[in-house]
Amino acid sequence: MSGTHQMISNESTLRHIRTTTIACTFAAIAACGLSACKNPDRTTRYQGSNTTAMTAAAPAPAPETQARTTTSEEAAATMSKSSTEKIMTMADQSRLVSTDSSSALGLQTIWQSTTAGSGTYGIKSVHRIQNELIVADRNNVLTSLRLDSGDTIWKDGSLPRKETIFGIDLFTTSGQDFYYVTTDTDVFVIASETGYIVNRQNMVRIPDTTVIRAGENLIFGTATGRIVWHNTRVGYELKANKLGSGIVNGPIRVGKNLLAASVDGELMMMSARSGQRFWRKDLKVGIESPPTASNYAAYVADQGQRLTCMELESGQKLWQFFSPSPFVGGPITIGDRVFQFTESEGLNCFDALPLNAPQGRKLWSNEDIQGEIVTAIGNDILVWNAKRHMLARIDSDRGDLRSSTTLPMVSMVEASRDAQGNLLLIAASNDGRLQLLESKK
Repeated sequence: MSGTHQMISNESTLRHIRTTTIACTFAAIAACGLSACKNPDRTTRYQGSNTTAMTAAAPAPAPETQARTTTSEEAAATMSKSSTEKIMTMADQSRLVSTDSSSALGLQTIWQSTTAGSGTYGIKSVHRIQNELIVADRNNVLTSLRLDSGDTIWKDGSLPRKETIFGIDLFTTSGQDFYYVTTDTDVFVIASETGYIVNRQNMVRIPDTTVIRAGENLIFGTATGRIVWHNTRVGYELKANKLGSGIVNGPIRVGKNLLAASVDGELMMMSARSGQRFWRKDLKVGIESPPTASNYAAYVADQGQRLTCMELESGQKLWQFFSPSPFVGGPITIGDRVFQFTESEGLNCFDALPLNAPQGRKLWSNEDIQGEIVTAIGNDILVWNAKRHMLARIDSDRGDLRSSTTLPMVSMVEASRDAQGNLLLIAASNDGRLQLLESKK
């Protein structure tokens, strides 16, 4: 019996333990449930245990974290885009000709560079020589730039400050390239790779005009009317021609020949190679501005307010137009048109070779257009007004203004052409900046 009672007692003990264990388990579960009620989120306060378990397995904050990450990336992208736009805006604002201004004229920027002509000196002249630009400031400091990129080849090439530069030309001697810089006292020989002066050639006749290169010769005019052929190989004058008075601006090239005008009104056509005279005419009236020429005729504006067209071969007068007011500058020939500014009528356009019109044939005039013609662009012309710092595009058929832009920082505008004949426009400033633009395709 004692064994049986002991077994019963053990079974009772086991039952008691099981009951206690189960009670403790339920108590623990109840405690967990009560702790869940402390959740500050009142929307889940009375949810059952299954719902609470699902929330724990897929917590709500995860999507919020992802949303914050996406927002940060977008903000960074926005900031990056904003910074890029600011940089582009600042770069465009530093240009002499902004993107909007160039687009309005049918142009686009190739590059902008800074030369030695900074501070108060500014850029005085720009010389296009093959694939380089030689820039001279007002203190005769030279800078050489690559035409395609604007990169500096050399800078701080210096000439004497008081010299006046009339021309820069490239010559090859013993396989090496040298720039010959013609001034009003000497011809300075400069190494093309470094800009250093390596030699100088003294001249008996002092230049007073721009210079034209013909073979080994540099051709220029003097204040006394002499037209000089300075030979660069021997460094001395080999031949010359003579007009009665000083040469206007310098001889101009007409094919293989040269045309020169004197301040007293004489014109002479001569061979660029030999100096031989072909004809000489006297207009009996003074000339202030250089003549121009097409393939068939020469044009000159004199102080008697006459615009005269002369045949190239003989110098015979083909037509002559009398202006109601004095001329401003000289004539410019573009295609089959001749353009001339006058004080009262602004820009005038003439038929270059009209039939049966001994007094010429004016096609149109626009008194609102003043300045100087830079070049042709398509069927239009570009006119630069230095006083107003305005560059305008004019319809050459009717004289209407197509577009214009004010360029307050630009002090000089010049034109050139690339090897394919496409327009290259050079804009320069007094602070040494130089911008190269081209016509849009």
